Amino acid sequence: MAAGDVVHLRSGVIARAATLAARLRRPVRLTVTEEPATWTLAVRPSGVVQLLTSEDTLPSVAGLHPHHGPCRECGEEQPVTAGTCPACGVQEPHRVDVVLGGPMITDLEASTMTRSRTAHTTDLVNGGGDVRNNA
Repeated sequence: MAAGDVVHLRSGVIARAATLAARLRRPVRLTVTEEPATWTLAVRPSGVVQLLTSEDTLPSVAGLHPHHGPCRECGEEQPVTAGTCPACGVQEPHRVDVVLGGPMITDLEASTMTRSRTAHTTDLVNGGGDVRNNA
């Protein structure tokens, strides 16, 4: 994925996962690797990000808030679920471009994202299996 810095990249990935979760009407799994650690997260349609338990379940969402990140144009902080930046008006304020070993891809279908695996990306968003909610 291409972004100006890690903060924009993180927000862009979470925004993309939240959009997919909204389409699927359920949380989606997001596996993040930052050597030497790997985290298995769930991103809810609301933009809330949670660490999955060892049993692959989600704790209650009570008290949690959607992830916020900077707009890719003006830097204004806002929820990753925002479709338009209220400060500068840019559409998809958290959008990042995806590179999967070829030309830039700026819009992936849900079916592509849920099955996307490359040598550089491990289970970016894995729609296989259930992410159960214990709320």
